[in-house]
Amino acid sequence: MNDHDTLEQRLERTLATRADRLHDAPFGLAEVRGRAHTIRRRRRMTTAVVAAAAVAAIAVPVGLTAGGDASRTEPLPPAVPPAVGTVGLTIDVAAGEPPAAPYLRVDDEVLIDGDRELPLDTPFSQVVPWDDGYLALGPGEPLGDDWSVHAFRLDADFRIVDDLGPAGPVVVGSPDGSRVAWVELTEATIGREATVAVSTDGADPVRTPVGLAFSGIPAGMLPDAVVYEGDEGDGPRHRLVPFDGSDPVELPGLLKVWDASPASGLLAVQTDYLDLRSQQCSGVIEADAAEPLWSRCDLRLEDLSPDGSLVIGYAGDAVPTHDNLSILDARTGDPVVTFDGTRGGPVAQLVEAAWEDDDHVLAVVQEDTTQVILRLGVDGSAERVSPPDRVEGLETEFFLLHRPFE
Repeated sequence: MNDHDTLEQRLERTLATRADRLHDAPFGLAEVRGRAHTIRRRRRMTTAVVAAAAVAAIAVPVGLTAGGDASRTEPLPPAVPPAVGTVGLTIDVAAGEPPAAPYLRVDDEVLIDGDRELPLDTPFSQVVPWDDGYLALGPGEPLGDDWSVHAFRLDADFRIVDDLGPAGPVVVGSPDGSRVAWVELTEATIGREATVAVSTDGADPVRTPVGLAFSGIPAGMLPDAVVYEGDEGDGPRHRLVPFDGSDPVELPGLLKVWDASPASGLLAVQTDYLDLRSQQCSGVIEADAAEPLWSRCDLRLEDLSPDGSLVIGYAGDAVPTHDNLSILDARTGDPVVTFDGTRGGPVAQLVEAAWEDDDHVLAVVQEDTTQVILRLGVDGSAERVSPPDRVEGLETEFFLLHRPFE
């Protein structure tokens, strides 16, 4: 690769073969673009925020890397932990330290942050770290007839510091909170063209028109850019939006991006369709490569770890819950550990999961009518990090706030 190649030239040359895949893609993309988390929430929210959450459910916050300067010396990838195999998943485990990430106790709208319990005056639908505080989505002054989702800047105690105005239904951020991105909306742009706002180290945002109608989300945070993912009726569209405000670049041939890593430049993507409802193939690809590093049709991938070395996968169809969770080497697809909820006793169902740090996943798990948050380690360990709570059916009592409300 020539060190002086522009971003556009690199993408044009290396991604050209991806575009061919879209020609044979079936219609009905909306049926396969959403996560399987269709569990009924008990959260009391305004109608407009619930509508925004529905949009978030069909587009996952994801991303891909811009490739960067080819002349840079890239750090060695982090070591992948040794394989453990399959272990049983149960909520009958010892208690551990509170989660490092805040979560919401849905029934009484109380935010749990370590040992603190903070009643929320605003029903936030998503909260991600930002500088010394947080960026959040919640209800605000309506824009137009029915859009009342706003972005808010919060302090370290989750108090609103600034109303940033009307926003799209999903925000994204780097794991360390140094950079965040959201879609800004105005009377002039809503329904016409999306504008992505990116703030670095708490500074005023750089605003970039995407060139696509407001029909999607900022799909992820990467080393040099944000990925905007939308669907204008003719299939999925992805554009790379550089942090510096320069012109967005089309990314052809991506069916769906489940997640991406600003640390490793890897993307967890949908690689193929098996049918229009739930069956699909997933794999991991480098942002400037035309072919995936690996692909499997027995797993649906989800979140990459903060350091980009591991990825979460679920076996089976895309259903509201899963009875298994696998952690895999992101570069090879080799399993590190699988947590199996069918090994004896009541079946343990995974409601949702997200990385807490490079070595642990937080998972909302339910057995019968009892629901808890577990910390699952890449070494096969498990501990309970929330009090147990009684639920009815497949309702969610705990909500991991850094993920979009679905």
